[in-house]
Amino acid sequence: MQDILTQNPIIYITRDIERALGFTLDNPSYYIISNSNTFAKKIATDKTNILLIEAEKQLDTWELLQNKQTKDFINKISTSAKATVDKNNPQILVFKNTKQIEKICADNNWKLLNPSAQLATTIEEKISQIKWLGDKAKFLPEHKVDICKNINFKNEKFILQFNQSHTGSGTILVESQKQLTEIKNKFPIREVKVTKFIDGLLLTNNNIVTNQEIILGNISYQITGLEPFTNNKFSTIGNDWGLAHKILNDKQLVKYQEIVEAVGKKMQTENWRGLFGVDIILEKDSDNLYLIEINARQPASTTFESQLQIANKKSDNEITTFEAHLLALLNKNFADKKLIEITDGAQIIFRKNKELKEKQLQTIKTNLEKENFTVIKYDNQKANSDLLRIQSKQSIMENHNKFNKTGKKIADNLTIEQSDNETIVQNIINHYLNLKIGNTTVNCPYFNNRRSQVRGALAVLVGKGSPKDLEEEAQIISLKERVELNDLTTEKIKEFLVENNLGIDCSGFVYYCLDALVQEKKNKKLRQIIHFPLAKNILRKIICCLRPTENFGVTSLAHQSNSQKVNLKDIQSGDFIIFLGSGPKEDYNHVMFVENITIENNKPKIIHYIHAYKWPSDGQYNHGVRRGTIEIVNLEKNILEQEWLEQEKIAKENWTFVQAKSAKEIFVGRLKNT
Repeated sequence: MQDILTQNPIIYITRDIERALGFTLDNPSYYIISNSNTFAKKIATDKTNILLIEAEKQLDTWELLQNKQTKDFINKISTSAKATVDKNNPQILVFKNTKQIEKICADNNWKLLNPSAQLATTIEEKISQIKWLGDKAKFLPEHKVDICKNINFKNEKFILQFNQSHTGSGTILVESQKQLTEIKNKFPIREVKVTKFIDGLLLTNNNIVTNQEIILGNISYQITGLEPFTNNKFSTIGNDWGLAHKILNDKQLVKYQEIVEAVGKKMQTENWRGLFGVDIILEKDSDNLYLIEINARQPASTTFESQLQIANKKSDNEITTFEAHLLALLNKNFADKKLIEITDGAQIIFRKNKELKEKQLQTIKTNLEKENFTVIKYDNQKANSDLLRIQSKQSIMENHNKFNKTGKKIADNLTIEQSDNETIVQNIINHYLNLKIGNTTVNCPYFNNRRSQVRGALAVLVGKGSPKDLEEEAQIISLKERVELNDLTTEKIKEFLVENNLGIDCSGFVYYCLDALVQEKKNKKLRQIIHFPLAKNILRKIICCLRPTENFGVTSLAHQSNSQKVNLKDIQSGDFIIFLGSGPKEDYNHVMFVENITIENNKPKIIHYIHAYKWPSDGQYNHGVRRGTIEIVNLEKNILEQEWLEQEKIAKENWTFVQAKSAKEIFVGRLKNT
């Protein structure tokens, strides 16, 4: 490999550096360009063949390719390479190819090693795949393609898939006529694939297509849909290379190989080279195996599989799956090489399915590392995206959907329960971050009654409801609208709440936080100590006293009868940060609750705030209760001259900071009488 790469240097460009770590970084002709983060920096220490790009947000592969630092780095490699390939055509490798990536590489005269993006799309997408397979579609379960409105429910559950899906998001298990009717009403003319439901367990492996043969990789048991790692029953969350060897008998193994060979040879005839993965289901109580999915790209498990292989290497003629991938892409003959066999090891992914503090994630990571697991932490925010990748040298599954002792050890570390001494304030915050609706938990959306101008309604209908109120109202509305909440995903629950105007506004959220604080400190309710000085007459004052939650706003809290201003150096948890007169019309007020303070040298260093808010970039559904920080870089300066960070955004990209800067007045306040 050393000699081959010396003559054929490869530059792997990837959003997540972990994807490129299936090969030794000591080879000076193997280069990586990726995003800078804590994990990547650790990997890149003292490595001149790795370029990490610093940016305000994590860049996608196509954005990395267009970055000036990337172009400069590639040009430097090209001019200094002792390669026999065309120095003016640097060889680029990516995790998953797209037409956009192909165009960028062509425009820059870079040679892209990945097979055609169009071919990959045709093979991967659920409907186009059937036509592509041709007579090999016989390996699929019984299926048909039609438009949604023509699909009928025949009292047997089935799988419905849209053409495109990712980690199970486009796959629906239809179990009732009601569920199907909802889908048909929403997508009447969308083309769908309907497949017979097969009850069984999933197996997968990473295979390599060369110009001469199809190399079958190590088979692993595919871990799917298990809590607490995900709340999506179809989401792929890991692989176990130990369990697969205990499952398949000789007859089943021959059938498995037949399916992989057939798919691989079909890809080979269309000039595919390199890795592809398959998911194959073993039907319960039978020997039947069915092809479920083809991943026309480098599967995500390749890196760890290759690392396990390196640890099991016994001779020089053995190679890893990732090495075979590189050789195939370079059209090199390696018939004399043998893929390293592994019969143990596993990895599992903890996907974002509930709100966790950064501190909680770090605690999980630390605790797992103490148990000798390798843990890779990701800075992802989207629902069902990777938060932690946990790797074990031993198997973690006892049998189908059942963890062994090692697996249970991992799962136990992820199950974060509120401790007995959790404060009332923290309980209310955690409740807003994890509303229990249907079979899942969801972050409370933001809702401001300012636009709707509903008057005299229940608190829960005007952005002033408690977490319990919101959960109960969602149940009531679902019964009225005949919506089965238990069948909805986290994303659909969030949409349901937003479309029914169920959420919390900034002052409503802070009201309940302060109410909890007053209960802790004085064993009273907030309504017993607050005033409504802006009420103009006796009737309004009576209404405010009778309905304090609904009438509590930022201006009421900011009034000197309710709060006092606090110097930045004296800020403490339970305080709040108020904006008055922000926005282009100077008519918007906002409040954020100070959840806790990081102290350094007996001085406040980082303000950890939480609030209910909506940024313009959030779109229709991605808003709600969220956290941010303000790092105090100079205590002598005002709060706007410190470093604000929220959703990985700073400065003008941070909408909260932009609004704070536009305010006529911003200050730290503290509730009086506490």
